[in-house]
Amino acid sequence: MELPSLKSRLENIRKLWNKTTKYLVIVEQGSNAGYKIINEVRDFILNLENSHVFSPVSIR
Repeated sequence: MELPSLKSRLENIRKLWNKTTKYLVIVEQGSNAGYKIINEVRDFILNLENSHVFSPVSIR
């Protein structure tokens, strides 16, 4: 992980989200750690006003 702390990851996601006008696409390499981070991002984004998440679907 390039950003090892949850705080630094979410700060960067917030900055990226603020730069978008409609969509923010997050991609990970398919590891367990990446899956965990994507879920953190999903939960964070869902708590923002006027947001919606298209994926990931919790199937694991």
